[in-house]
Amino acid sequence: MTGSYDEKARLWDMRLGATKPLAVAEVGTGGGIWRLKWHPTDPNLLLAACMHGGFTILHINGAVGSVNVVERYPHQQTLAYGAGWCSEVGSDGTSVAATASFL
Repeated sequence: MTGSYDEKARLWDMRLGATKPLAVAEVGTGGGIWRLKWHPTDPNLLLAACMHGGFTILHINGAVGSVNVVERYPHQQTLAYGAGWCSEVGSDGTSVAATASFL
């Protein structure tokens, strides 16, 4: 997975090696991607800090080559640049993430 300033997260097939990667899927995030963080226990979830697009949670299915937006947390008037998952889960079993932004 890669994120880019072109506001897209891309899933790559690397079986042909690093010199000939093949883009399998991509999804728009609404902002240039500054940071990507994999979920600590769910290998299908990826948290993205998307600059002027806020924060996005992506679901990746490498078996079928798909990337989908699961949740968005848009920011107004701020730049989303930091994001990370908490290793602990909430009392109801939900995941917790921390984010950082600046004006």
